[in-house]
Amino acid sequence: MSSSPSQNPSPKSQQQWRFTWETLAHISTLRLYLFPTPSRPSLSISNLTASLNPPLLVVSFANENSEEVFVRVPVPKVLIDPESELEWAVKSDYVEIKLNLMLPVDHPVFADLGEDDSLNGDEGFLPLNQNDDLKELSSKDVDLYCKSCSAKLTKEPLRKFTQMPSENWREAAENWFGNCCCSFGASGEILINNYLKSFDLSQTSLLNFSSVIVNKDTLFHSSSDKQTLLFNPQNKYTHTNNIVTQCNDNTDHCCHGEKNAHEKTIISNDGNINNNIYLGGGFMISENNISKDVNWVEFCCYKCFAPIGAYPCNNNTNSNDFNMIDGGIRLFKCYISTSLPVGGPNDIFRRYKVQNLFSNLLLEMAEDEISFRTVVRDLKSRKPTLKIILLSSSKTWSFSDSCFANRADVNGSGREAELRPVMKVLFADCGDDDDDARLVESWKKKYGAEEVYMHMSQIEELKECLNFNLGNIPLSCASLQRMNVSWMEC
Repeated sequence: MSSSPSQNPSPKSQQQWRFTWETLAHISTLRLYLFPTPSRPSLSISNLTASLNPPLLVVSFANENSEEVFVRVPVPKVLIDPESELEWAVKSDYVEIKLNLMLPVDHPVFADLGEDDSLNGDEGFLPLNQNDDLKELSSKDVDLYCKSCSAKLTKEPLRKFTQMPSENWREAAENWFGNCCCSFGASGEILINNYLKSFDLSQTSLLNFSSVIVNKDTLFHSSSDKQTLLFNPQNKYTHTNNIVTQCNDNTDHCCHGEKNAHEKTIISNDGNINNNIYLGGGFMISENNISKDVNWVEFCCYKCFAPIGAYPCNNNTNSNDFNMIDGGIRLFKCYISTSLPVGGPNDIFRRYKVQNLFSNLLLEMAEDEISFRTVVRDLKSRKPTLKIILLSSSKTWSFSDSCFANRADVNGSGREAELRPVMKVLFADCGDDDDDARLVESWKKKYGAEEVYMHMSQIEELKECLNFNLGNIPLSCASLQRMNVSWMEC
């Protein structure tokens, strides 16, 4: 721009501005939201112009005092179409500018660029990958550490890891062979049992997308963790989706759902990982895998007492027993580290957070269930805590920061503008009373929403993240259908 700001600008002309870059997967348009901080219900500006001078976008306008204002916004590393013109408009409380791209940001060429950037310490483009985790963990002996206080969690290094099947793996096997243990479906049970016997939790640690499942005897733990294993060798068990049923050897028919079968608590203390696979990783449990017989207890660091995982206990209301179902402690990747310093280049779990674990699992569930609505429930009380609607079945790419008007330098946080994958959502708190719970139940039935169960400590982190990111959106765009618009990293 040829003109320049006045030498003695007023405080208003030097106001702080918030900006958010956003683009959708498969879409070749990059959108900028630019609005003052703090936000105002209406924006009084005129003579708006914008010019691209990489790596900056210069926005010029006259404020309500007819003072000329310049805002310099850093532009992300994208392929902007040089032949297309910028589009801009003044909305009620923000400025919107659109740039046309030559390629959408999720094009495969950017995946190659992301791999190159990761070599230079920038891993923002790279997705979380369970296979990469398994490869790195299997290449060396691994100790685990608490991310909060750096305390060593393992008594001895873990040496053997294997990937845990998906939570519906048993159902998939039964689809091949049938689920009646007295018919051809017995072949499915034999196949499953042989598979389970091939593992020994005392020697092998399990890995899924969100968790590492290790034997409780390999970890340091506080004196308050005195749960023991239950075992009843007189019973034989077959498995269904949500319960374990006890078979009566004296009956001629032993089909799931028959009167001869009844619910039984999942109990085992043998050396295989049967129940570990059956119960899953414990970070987020779908409605199909929740059981009234199982009570999930948070596992905390023995030194700082921060929650770092969970383990399943029986929930037998007819006795005073309250014991571990199996010997597997589920350690959540977002709370543990594989090396010191925590978060360093050798830490395999350095990029895991509660929000990106949740985002990836929710997007995966949306693809499988073709549902964009979810109710998040407290795993302990089973009460609804959050309603979430995905605004897109795929990832959004975004970057937010702040800058000051009429400054030669950008003067924000100093971060380079790098688009990151996020999950854009509508969310609402469910409230605490019975009327709120009934409204949530009605909303779930009306729209066919899915349910997931999580520990309250993780839910509180999700709420904090969602509320924090509200500040990256103009007020006029921050709500829809009595729900707030926000996002979480993927």
